[in-house]
Amino acid sequence: MKKLVLSMLLMLLSVSVFASSTMSIPTTAVGLYQITKLDSVAVHTSVMPCPSGAVCEAVSVVTVSVTMNGCVDTLGPVTYSTESLPDGRLHVVASVLGFADSRSPGARCFAPNRKQFSINLGFGYMTEKNVVVELLNSSILMK
Repeated sequence: MKKLVLSMLLMLLSVSVFASSTMSIPTTAVGLYQITKLDSVAVHTSVMPCPSGAVCEAVSVVTVSVTMNGCVDTLGPVTYSTESLPDGRLHVVASVLGFADSRSPGARCFAPNRKQFSINLGFGYMTEKNVVVELLNSSILMK
């Protein structure tokens, strides 16, 4: 039930963010689709330079790579929600949309069309071992 409520909230946020976002829709876009499979996840932690005597905290960012459906499709809006799990890991659920391009059916791909996006995880040292990233899809809604 908790995942159903979280999934519904993400879908509503996705619609509201898309409606109020300043992201422009590509002129060659003919549709919008949900991306449900991720290729890779990388977590990077950095500490910004601090003035002497100050204490600065580390900031972690997760970079996610996904494969688009068509050769010239573009990445659309990304919304996400985070939740701390009882075992200390951070669970990130993201809703990722792609713009279907009218040129994609006739285009030939030499390599998969991969796009990346980043999510700020906040303060603290995080690694791939303590971050779980999941893309929103129908199987999450049904659990």
